[in-house]
Amino acid sequence: MKTIKTTPFILAVFTMAIALVTGSSDAASLVSGGTDHLVGGGNTDDDYLISVNANNSGYANTYSGGSLLTGSTNQPFDGPIKAYRFVQAAANTINTVFENGGIVSVITTTDTAFDSFGQGDGDIYTTTDPGADLLNPTGSPDSTASTSPGIRDLSDFSGTVDISGLTKGSIYVIYGRWNFGGVSLTATMSDTVLADINSGELFGGVTPVAQQNIFVTRIDFVNDLGYDTISYTSNGSRLVGVVVTIPPPPTGTTVVIK
Repeated sequence: MKTIKTTPFILAVFTMAIALVTGSSDAASLVSGGTDHLVGGGNTDDDYLISVNANNSGYANTYSGGSLLTGSTNQPFDGPIKAYRFVQAAANTINTVFENGGIVSVITTTDTAFDSFGQGDGDIYTTTDPGADLLNPTGSPDSTASTSPGIRDLSDFSGTVDISGLTKGSIYVIYGRWNFGGVSLTATMSDTVLADINSGELFGGVTPVAQQNIFVTRIDFVNDLGYDTISYTSNGSRLVGVVVTIPPPPTGTTVVIK
């Protein structure tokens, strides 16, 4: 029998070929899961809620006060929370106020002048359960006046999520823009061996309004081939944070998220 010497690259290509030919795997993909308009209008009058509590997670807003939007948003995250990072600004530095899971990197910017003035409108629930109705939460949020996230006046921001231990999931980027300016969010799935997968434009489906805009864009990924990271970048001038979810376990299965 002839022995063929393999390398990580050959193995990766061989694995991809099997997946494509047999249809036994989704291989790898990076697509938009849609964008929600969480805040639109009033600069300091439009409070919202984000929960990463294991019992009841999601995001909500009743569009009251100075909002230019009508109705409400009450959207659950699409699976168990795997990780998150929420940020605010201090002395022109992006500081983390809440973080868990260890796979969402520190978020960076090329800007040198930004702050959190007028951005502390979000109630963040981490260890406290807000209840099933996020529009009428029970209990006090874990964020306070000094730890509520939000940054304004950025020219850009970027970060990465370590997906090396995940085969499938979603990344929620919570960010925004002042007034009607164009908004962009893109992402790249990378690996030391495999070719990059670029998402194309991920923002879409909503129209920015005057004054404050905060959006939630979901990035869905499949990682059957073992990619290492997903990096994202945006021209958003507002930034709240990033949440990562994983698919729910099959019915009857108990999974402990560490």
